[in-house]
Amino acid sequence: MEISQSLDYDVVNIVSLWDIGKLTVIIDNTRRKKRYNAQVIRKGGGVFLVFASGKVVATGFKSVALPGSLLQEIYPEKDVIFKRVINITAHSFLPYGFNTTALIERYQDTTYKPEIYPAVYIRLHDVTLIYYTTGSIIVTGAKEKHHIDLALSEFCSRTASIKV
Repeated sequence: MEISQSLDYDVVNIVSLWDIGKLTVIIDNTRRKKRYNAQVIRKGGGVFLVFASGKVVATGFKSVALPGSLLQEIYPEKDVIFKRVINITAHSFLPYGFNTTALIERYQDTTYKPEIYPAVYIRLHDVTLIYYTTGSIIVTGAKEKHHIDLALSEFCSRTASIKV
């Protein structure tokens, strides 16, 4: 559990990019609806997309360390090099309700289209925060955990004045 200035959150997914050097990949897309130009490996609760260039995208993991050790296990003859975090997704919960109409009217970075999707979208510090009226919050687009802290902290300061 990570702690923001005002809200706790759980990291639910980290998408990361790795490099293991050029290699030959075996691509079997016969049983997939979506076709990738990569070998798909499921291991450790996550998925690796392994490209012939040696680039590997790891998704479905809650830490950056686990995909690195699993890749070293899968390719023991290769040097596994971490490149960067592509995206961190986290989940939180707002313990109070607020006037969503007031939030939408006050801030231009806030959108709400209930006919398309029943959530309020807010762009804060290059992070997208998705708020549901149940109090559930999804934060996505973060590259580092402190970006999640910043977004949740600002969201709380915005909503504190319009609590119901």
